[in-house]
Amino acid sequence: VVVPRSTSFATLLKQSKSKLKLKKNPLRAFVQEGESNVKAIFDLNLKGDGDLQSFEDGTVIYISITPPPVEKVGDTKEDGGDSSESNNDNALNKEDDEEEDDPLESVKRAYQQQQRHRSESSHHNQRHPIEEIVNEEKKKQMEEEVRSKLPVYSYKHHILKTIEENRVVVLSGATGSGKSTQVPQFLLEESSCHTTTPMQQNKQQLKRKRPYIIITQPRRVAAISLAQRVSEERGNPPPGQPGSSVGYMVRSDKKVDWRSCRIVYMTIGILLRMLVGGGSGGGGVSVNGSDEKKDGGEEEENEDDNDGGDDTVLPLSIETISHLIIDETHERDVNTDFSLTLLKGMMASSTTSHKMPRLILMSATASSQLFVSYFSTRHITPVSIEVPGKTFPVDCKWLVD
Repeated sequence: VVVPRSTSFATLLKQSKSKLKLKKNPLRAFVQEGESNVKAIFDLNLKGDGDLQSFEDGTVIYISITPPPVEKVGDTKEDGGDSSESNNDNALNKEDDEEEDDPLESVKRAYQQQQRHRSESSHHNQRHPIEEIVNEEKKKQMEEEVRSKLPVYSYKHHILKTIEENRVVVLSGATGSGKSTQVPQFLLEESSCHTTTPMQQNKQQLKRKRPYIIITQPRRVAAISLAQRVSEERGNPPPGQPGSSVGYMVRSDKKVDWRSCRIVYMTIGILLRMLVGGGSGGGGVSVNGSDEKKDGGEEEENEDDNDGGDDTVLPLSIETISHLIIDETHERDVNTDFSLTLLKGMMASSTTSHKMPRLILMSATASSQLFVSYFSTRHITPVSIEVPGKTFPVDCKWLVD
Protein backbone atom coordinates (compact mmCIF):
# COMPACT_ATOMS: atom_id res chain seq x y z
CA VAL A 1 0.00 0.00 0.00
CA VAL A 2 1.42 3.37 -1.02
CA VAL A 3 0.60 6.33 1.25
CA PRO A 4 1.73 9.99 1.12
CA ARG A 5 4.15 11.41 3.68
CA SER A 6 1.46 13.71 5.06
CA THR A 7 -0.42 10.71 6.47
CA SER A 8 -0.62 10.68 10.25
CA PHE A 9 0.15 7.60 12.31
CA ALA A 10 -3.48 7.16 13.37
CA THR A 11 -4.72 7.47 9.77
CA LEU A 12 -2.05 5.01 8.66
CA LEU A 13 -3.35 2.36 11.04
CA LYS A 14 -6.96 2.96 9.99
CA GLN A 15 -6.14 2.67 6.30
CA SER A 16 -4.00 -0.41 6.90
CA LYS A 17 -6.93 -2.39 8.28
CA SER A 18 -9.09 -1.85 5.19
CA LYS A 19 -6.43 -1.91 2.47
CA LEU A 20 -4.45 -4.80 3.92
CA LYS A 21 -7.68 -6.64 4.85
CA LEU A 22 -6.63 -7.23 8.46
CA LYS A 23 -9.03 -9.10 10.72
CA LYS A 24 -7.96 -7.12 13.80
CA ASN A 25 -7.17 -3.49 14.44
CA PRO A 26 -3.48 -2.69 13.88
CA LEU A 27 -1.71 -1.50 17.01
CA ARG A 28 1.95 -0.94 16.18
CA ALA A 29 4.08 0.25 13.25
CA PHE A 30 7.77 -0.40 12.53
CA VAL A 31 10.23 1.09 10.08
CA GLN A 32 13.43 -0.36 8.67
CA GLU A 33 16.70 1.48 9.17
CA GLY A 34 19.63 0.12 7.25
CA GLU A 35 19.75 -3.43 5.96
CA SER A 36 18.78 -5.34 9.08
CA ASN A 37 17.84 -2.82 11.78
CA VAL A 38 14.10 -2.48 12.41
CA LYS A 39 12.73 -0.12 15.09
CA ALA A 40 9.26 0.73 16.38
CA ILE A 41 8.01 4.18 15.29
CA PHE A 42 4.47 4.07 16.67
CA ASP A 43 2.62 2.39 19.50
CA LEU A 44 -1.09 3.03 19.86
CA ASN A 45 -0.88 2.80 23.65
CA LEU A 46 1.95 5.33 23.89
CA LYS A 47 1.31 8.12 21.39
CA GLY A 48 -1.29 9.00 18.80
CA ASP A 49 0.09 12.04 16.99
CA GLY A 50 2.77 12.61 14.36
CA ASP A 51 3.01 11.89 10.63
CA LEU A 52 5.41 10.45 8.03
CA GLN A 53 7.09 13.74 7.03
CA SER A 54 10.41 12.73 8.55
CA PHE A 55 10.73 9.63 6.36
CA GLU A 56 12.13 9.50 2.84
CA ASP A 57 10.22 8.33 -0.22
CA GLY A 58 10.19 4.57 -0.57
CA THR A 59 10.45 3.86 3.17
CA VAL A 60 8.93 0.47 4.07
CA ILE A 61 6.62 0.48 7.11
CA TYR A 62 5.54 -2.76 8.78
CA ILE A 63 2.12 -2.94 10.46
CA SER A 64 1.48 -5.30 13.39
CA ILE A 65 -1.73 -6.34 15.13
CA THR A 66 0.20 -7.79 18.09
CA PRO A 67 0.08 -5.69 21.27
CA PRO A 68 3.33 -4.76 23.05
CA PRO A 69 4.68 -7.32 25.53
CA VAL A 70 3.30 -7.07 29.08
CA GLU A 71 5.65 -7.61 31.98
CA LYS A 72 4.58 -10.47 34.23
CA VAL A 73 4.81 -10.05 38.01
CA GLY A 74 6.08 -13.12 39.80
CA ASP A 75 4.33 -14.69 42.83
CA THR A 76 6.02 -13.27 46.04
CA LYS A 77 4.14 -15.21 48.72
CA GLU A 78 6.31 -18.33 48.64
CA ASP A 79 8.76 -19.08 51.45
CA GLY A 80 12.61 -19.32 51.63
CA GLY A 81 14.58 -20.84 48.82
CA ASP A 82 11.44 -21.98 47.03
CA SER A 83 10.44 -18.33 46.52
CA SER A 84 13.89 -17.40 45.14
CA GLU A 85 13.89 -20.38 42.75
CA SER A 86 10.36 -19.56 41.60
CA ASN A 87 11.38 -15.94 41.06
CA ASN A 88 14.30 -17.06 38.90
CA ASP A 89 11.99 -19.35 36.93
CA ASN A 90 9.49 -16.55 36.50
CA ALA A 91 12.22 -14.23 35.27
CA LEU A 92 13.34 -16.77 32.71
CA ASN A 93 9.77 -17.43 31.62
CA LYS A 94 9.17 -13.69 31.36
CA GLU A 95 12.19 -13.26 29.08
CA ASP A 96 11.04 -16.18 26.92
CA ASP A 97 7.53 -14.75 26.71
CA GLU A 98 8.89 -11.36 25.78
CA GLU A 99 10.99 -12.88 23.04
CA GLU A 100 8.02 -14.82 21.72
CA ASP A 101 5.45 -12.01 22.02
CA ASP A 102 7.59 -9.08 20.93
CA PRO A 103 6.50 -8.27 17.35
CA LEU A 104 9.67 -6.27 16.77
CA GLU A 105 11.76 -9.41 17.01
CA SER A 106 9.38 -11.34 14.77
CA VAL A 107 9.54 -8.57 12.14
CA LYS A 108 13.36 -8.63 12.30
CA ARG A 109 13.45 -12.40 11.88
CA ALA A 110 10.96 -12.25 8.99
CA TYR A 111 12.96 -9.54 7.27
CA GLN A 112 16.25 -11.42 7.67
CA GLN A 113 14.65 -14.60 6.38
CA GLN A 114 13.30 -12.74 3.37
CA GLN A 115 16.72 -11.29 2.60
CA ARG A 116 18.32 -14.75 2.81
CA HIS A 117 15.65 -16.18 0.52
CA ARG A 118 16.19 -13.42 -2.05
CA SER A 119 19.95 -13.86 -2.02
CA GLU A 120 19.63 -17.64 -2.41
CA SER A 121 17.09 -17.35 -5.23
CA SER A 122 19.21 -14.77 -7.09
CA HIS A 123 22.27 -16.97 -6.73
CA HIS A 124 20.27 -19.96 -7.97
CA ASN A 125 18.91 -18.10 -11.01
CA GLN A 126 22.34 -16.91 -12.13
CA ARG A 127 23.39 -19.48 -14.70
CA HIS A 128 26.66 -19.70 -16.43
CA PRO A 129 26.49 -19.07 -20.20
CA ILE A 130 28.08 -22.46 -20.87
CA GLU A 131 25.41 -24.13 -18.73
CA GLU A 132 22.66 -22.41 -20.73
CA ILE A 133 24.22 -23.56 -24.00
CA VAL A 134 24.44 -27.14 -22.72
CA ASN A 135 20.80 -27.06 -21.60
CA GLU A 136 19.69 -25.74 -24.97
CA GLU A 137 21.60 -28.47 -26.78
CA LYS A 138 20.08 -31.15 -24.54
CA LYS A 139 16.61 -29.77 -25.21
CA LYS A 140 17.23 -29.82 -28.96
CA GLN A 141 18.45 -33.39 -28.79
CA MET A 142 15.36 -34.45 -26.86
CA GLU A 143 13.09 -32.76 -29.39
CA GLU A 144 15.01 -34.39 -32.23
CA GLU A 145 14.58 -37.80 -30.62
CA VAL A 146 10.83 -37.24 -30.31
CA ARG A 147 10.62 -36.17 -33.96
CA SER A 148 12.65 -39.14 -35.16
CA LYS A 149 10.14 -41.54 -33.60
CA LEU A 150 7.27 -40.25 -35.75
CA PRO A 151 6.39 -42.39 -38.80
CA VAL A 152 6.69 -39.49 -41.25
CA TYR A 153 10.30 -38.83 -40.24
CA SER A 154 11.56 -41.95 -42.04
CA TYR A 155 9.93 -40.67 -45.26
CA LYS A 156 11.65 -37.28 -45.08
CA HIS A 157 13.96 -37.61 -48.12
CA HIS A 158 11.29 -39.33 -50.20
CA ILE A 159 8.77 -36.57 -49.45
CA LEU A 160 11.24 -33.76 -50.22
CA LYS A 161 12.33 -35.36 -53.49
CA THR A 162 8.74 -35.95 -54.60
CA ILE A 163 7.71 -32.37 -53.80
CA GLU A 164 10.70 -30.97 -55.68
CA GLU A 165 9.93 -33.00 -58.81
CA ASN A 166 6.13 -32.53 -58.89
CA ARG A 167 3.88 -29.49 -58.71
CA VAL A 168 1.06 -31.30 -56.90
CA VAL A 169 1.61 -33.97 -54.23
CA VAL A 170 -1.07 -35.81 -52.28
CA LEU A 171 0.21 -37.02 -48.90
CA SER A 172 -1.97 -39.54 -47.06
CA GLY A 173 -1.10 -40.37 -43.48
CA ALA A 174 -3.13 -41.66 -40.59
CA THR A 175 -3.69 -39.60 -37.48
CA GLY A 176 -0.55 -39.45 -35.35
CA SER A 177 1.92 -39.80 -38.23
CA GLY A 178 3.25 -36.26 -37.67
CA LYS A 179 2.56 -34.87 -41.13
CA SER A 180 1.01 -31.59 -39.95
CA THR A 181 4.04 -30.61 -37.82
CA GLN A 182 6.97 -32.26 -39.60
CA VAL A 183 6.41 -31.65 -43.33
CA PRO A 184 6.64 -27.83 -42.99
CA GLN A 185 9.83 -28.22 -40.96
CA PHE A 186 11.29 -30.56 -43.61
CA LEU A 187 10.66 -27.93 -46.28
CA LEU A 188 12.12 -25.13 -44.16
CA GLU A 189 15.23 -27.11 -43.25
CA GLU A 190 15.76 -28.09 -46.89
CA SER A 191 15.46 -24.47 -48.04
CA SER A 192 17.92 -23.33 -45.34
CA CYS A 193 20.71 -25.65 -46.48
CA HIS A 194 23.90 -24.00 -47.67
CA THR A 195 24.36 -24.05 -51.45
CA THR A 196 27.58 -24.09 -53.43
CA THR A 197 26.85 -24.90 -57.09
CA PRO A 198 25.48 -22.22 -59.47
CA MET A 199 22.27 -24.19 -60.04
CA GLN A 200 21.68 -24.49 -56.34
CA GLN A 201 22.39 -20.79 -55.87
CA ASN A 202 19.75 -19.95 -58.48
CA LYS A 203 17.27 -22.12 -56.60
CA GLN A 204 18.20 -20.37 -53.37
CA GLN A 205 17.58 -16.96 -54.91
CA LEU A 206 14.19 -18.17 -56.08
CA LYS A 207 13.38 -19.33 -52.57
CA ARG A 208 14.28 -15.89 -51.22
CA LYS A 209 11.57 -14.47 -53.45
CA ARG A 210 9.15 -17.07 -52.07
CA PRO A 211 10.02 -17.25 -48.36
CA TYR A 212 6.68 -18.38 -46.89
CA ILE A 213 5.40 -21.91 -46.27
CA ILE A 214 1.65 -21.86 -45.70
CA ILE A 215 -0.33 -24.60 -43.93
CA THR A 216 -4.09 -24.33 -43.73
CA GLN A 217 -6.33 -25.86 -41.09
CA PRO A 218 -10.14 -26.06 -41.05
CA ARG A 219 -10.35 -24.74 -37.49
CA ARG A 220 -8.59 -21.88 -35.72
CA VAL A 221 -7.85 -23.94 -32.61
CA ALA A 222 -5.86 -26.42 -34.71
CA ALA A 223 -3.91 -23.64 -36.44
CA ILE A 224 -2.94 -21.96 -33.17
CA SER A 225 -1.99 -25.18 -31.33
CA LEU A 226 0.08 -26.51 -34.25
CA ALA A 227 1.97 -23.21 -34.56
CA GLN A 228 2.81 -23.28 -30.87
CA ARG A 229 3.92 -26.92 -31.05
CA VAL A 230 6.19 -26.38 -34.07
CA SER A 231 7.68 -23.29 -32.44
CA GLU A 232 8.57 -25.33 -29.34
CA GLU A 233 10.10 -28.12 -31.43
CA ARG A 234 12.33 -25.66 -33.27
CA GLY A 235 13.41 -23.95 -30.06
CA ASN A 236 12.02 -20.60 -31.23
CA PRO A 237 10.22 -17.94 -29.22
CA PRO A 238 6.41 -18.19 -29.17
CA PRO A 239 4.62 -17.38 -32.45
CA GLY A 240 4.66 -13.68 -33.19
CA GLN A 241 7.66 -12.91 -30.97
CA PRO A 242 10.79 -11.36 -32.55
CA GLY A 243 13.03 -14.05 -33.99
CA SER A 244 10.34 -16.72 -34.25
CA SER A 245 10.19 -18.56 -37.58
CA VAL A 246 6.62 -19.79 -36.94
CA GLY A 247 3.40 -17.79 -36.84
CA TYR A 248 -0.32 -18.15 -37.32
CA MET A 249 -3.14 -16.14 -38.85
CA VAL A 250 -6.77 -16.73 -37.93
CA ARG A 251 -9.82 -14.52 -38.01
CA SER A 252 -9.39 -11.50 -35.66
CA ASP A 253 -6.04 -12.81 -34.40
CA LYS A 254 -2.55 -12.83 -35.87
CA LYS A 255 0.84 -13.69 -34.39
CA VAL A 256 3.47 -13.26 -37.11
CA ASP A 257 6.87 -11.57 -37.05
CA TRP A 258 7.34 -10.79 -40.73
CA ARG A 259 11.08 -10.20 -40.36
CA SER A 260 11.79 -13.79 -39.32
CA CYS A 261 8.62 -15.83 -39.93
CA ARG A 262 8.77 -18.54 -42.59
CA ILE A 263 6.07 -21.04 -41.55
CA VAL A 264 2.55 -19.62 -41.26
CA TYR A 265 -0.42 -21.64 -40.07
CA MET A 266 -3.77 -20.17 -41.09
CA THR A 267 -7.39 -21.13 -41.38
CA ILE A 268 -8.74 -22.16 -44.77
CA GLY A 269 -11.00 -19.08 -44.75
CA ILE A 270 -7.97 -16.74 -44.77
CA LEU A 271 -6.54 -18.57 -47.80
CA LEU A 272 -9.91 -18.46 -49.58
CA ARG A 273 -10.10 -14.69 -49.12
CA MET A 274 -6.58 -14.41 -50.57
CA LEU A 275 -7.50 -16.50 -53.62
CA VAL A 276 -10.73 -14.57 -54.20
CA GLY A 277 -8.66 -11.38 -54.29
CA GLY A 278 -6.58 -12.79 -57.13
CA GLY A 279 -3.82 -14.28 -54.97
CA SER A 280 -2.42 -10.88 -53.98
CA GLY A 281 -1.58 -10.01 -50.40
CA GLY A 282 -2.94 -6.49 -50.84
CA GLY A 283 -6.15 -7.62 -52.52
CA GLY A 284 -7.10 -10.58 -50.39
CA VAL A 285 -5.43 -10.82 -46.99
CA SER A 286 -3.57 -8.13 -45.10
CA VAL A 287 -0.40 -8.66 -43.12
CA ASN A 288 -2.06 -7.44 -39.96
CA GLY A 289 -4.15 -10.60 -39.83
CA SER A 290 -7.59 -9.09 -40.54
CA ASP A 291 -9.91 -10.37 -43.27
CA GLU A 292 -10.70 -6.91 -44.65
CA LYS A 293 -9.32 -5.82 -48.02
CA LYS A 294 -6.98 -2.92 -48.57
CA ASP A 295 -7.00 -0.59 -51.57
CA GLY A 296 -3.25 -0.39 -52.03
CA GLY A 297 -0.99 -2.91 -53.65
CA GLU A 298 1.23 -3.59 -50.65
CA GLU A 299 0.53 -3.16 -46.97
CA GLU A 300 1.57 -0.10 -44.98
CA GLU A 301 3.79 -2.27 -42.84
CA ASN A 302 6.00 -3.08 -45.80
CA GLU A 303 6.32 0.41 -47.29
CA ASP A 304 9.54 1.19 -45.42
CA ASP A 305 11.32 -2.03 -46.39
CA ASN A 306 14.78 -2.11 -47.84
CA ASP A 307 15.28 -2.46 -51.57
CA GLY A 308 16.52 -6.00 -51.95
CA GLY A 309 18.64 -8.04 -49.58
CA ASP A 310 17.79 -10.93 -47.28
CA ASP A 311 16.14 -8.69 -44.68
CA THR A 312 13.47 -7.42 -47.07
CA VAL A 313 9.94 -8.16 -45.87
CA LEU A 314 7.77 -9.42 -48.72
CA PRO A 315 3.96 -9.20 -48.60
CA LEU A 316 2.08 -12.44 -48.16
CA SER A 317 0.64 -13.50 -51.52
CA ILE A 318 0.58 -16.44 -53.88
CA GLU A 319 3.73 -15.13 -55.56
CA THR A 320 5.70 -15.14 -52.28
CA ILE A 321 4.61 -18.62 -51.14
CA SER A 322 7.01 -21.45 -51.94
CA HIS A 323 4.83 -24.31 -50.66
CA LEU A 324 1.09 -24.32 -50.01
CA ILE A 325 -0.09 -27.17 -47.78
CA ILE A 326 -3.83 -27.87 -47.55
CA ASP A 327 -4.30 -30.05 -44.47
CA GLU A 328 -7.35 -32.13 -43.54
CA THR A 329 -8.67 -32.18 -47.10
CA HIS A 330 -10.75 -35.27 -46.33
CA GLU A 331 -13.18 -33.15 -44.30
CA ARG A 332 -14.47 -31.56 -47.53
CA ASP A 333 -15.99 -28.44 -45.99
CA VAL A 334 -17.25 -25.56 -48.14
CA ASN A 335 -14.15 -23.36 -47.76
CA THR A 336 -11.81 -26.25 -48.63
CA ASP A 337 -13.76 -27.23 -51.75
CA PHE A 338 -13.91 -23.65 -53.01
CA SER A 339 -10.18 -23.19 -52.35
CA LEU A 340 -9.29 -26.36 -54.25
CA THR A 341 -11.49 -25.27 -57.17
CA LEU A 342 -9.77 -21.89 -57.38
CA LEU A 343 -6.31 -23.44 -57.07
CA LYS A 344 -7.02 -25.87 -59.90
CA GLY A 345 -8.19 -23.04 -62.15
CA MET A 346 -5.17 -20.89 -61.35
CA MET A 347 -2.75 -23.76 -61.98
CA ALA A 348 -4.40 -24.58 -65.32
CA SER A 349 -4.40 -20.95 -66.49
CA SER A 350 -1.48 -19.83 -68.65
CA THR A 351 -1.37 -16.39 -66.99
CA THR A 352 -1.15 -17.59 -63.38
CA SER A 353 0.34 -21.09 -63.59
CA HIS A 354 3.93 -19.80 -63.35
CA LYS A 355 3.06 -17.89 -60.17
CA MET A 356 1.65 -20.86 -58.32
CA PRO A 357 3.62 -22.51 -55.48
CA ARG A 358 4.09 -26.21 -54.90
CA LEU A 359 0.78 -27.64 -53.74
CA ILE A 360 0.67 -30.39 -51.09
CA LEU A 361 -2.67 -31.93 -50.16
CA MET A 362 -2.62 -33.83 -46.87
CA SER A 363 -5.37 -36.21 -45.88
CA ALA A 364 -5.85 -38.67 -43.03
CA THR A 365 -7.85 -41.17 -45.09
CA ALA A 366 -7.23 -43.29 -48.16
CA SER A 367 -9.05 -40.91 -50.54
CA SER A 368 -5.86 -39.76 -52.24
CA GLN A 369 -6.85 -41.12 -55.67
CA LEU A 370 -9.83 -38.75 -55.75
CA PHE A 371 -7.57 -35.67 -55.47
CA VAL A 372 -5.04 -37.13 -57.91
CA SER A 373 -7.68 -37.53 -60.59
CA TYR A 374 -9.13 -34.08 -59.86
CA PHE A 375 -5.85 -32.19 -60.33
CA SER A 376 -4.64 -34.27 -63.28
CA THR A 377 -4.29 -32.15 -66.42
CA ARG A 378 -2.22 -32.24 -69.58
CA HIS A 379 0.69 -30.44 -67.85
CA ILE A 380 0.20 -31.60 -64.25
CA THR A 381 0.46 -35.18 -63.01
CA PRO A 382 -0.07 -35.37 -59.24
CA VAL A 383 1.80 -37.97 -57.21
CA SER A 384 0.48 -39.76 -54.14
CA ILE A 385 2.51 -40.75 -51.05
CA GLU A 386 1.23 -43.10 -48.37
CA VAL A 387 2.61 -42.75 -44.82
CA PRO A 388 1.66 -45.24 -42.09
CA GLY A 389 0.14 -43.95 -38.90
CA LYS A 390 0.93 -44.49 -35.25
CA THR A 391 -1.69 -45.92 -32.95
CA PHE A 392 -1.85 -45.44 -29.21
CA PRO A 393 -3.38 -47.84 -26.66
CA VAL A 394 -6.81 -46.85 -25.39
CA ASP A 395 -8.35 -48.28 -22.23
CA CYS A 396 -12.10 -48.19 -21.62
CA LYS A 397 -13.16 -47.65 -18.03
CA TRP A 398 -16.83 -47.85 -17.08
CA LEU A 399 -18.38 -45.80 -14.30
CA VAL A 400 -20.60 -47.51 -11.78
CA ASP A 401 -24.26 -46.52 -12.03
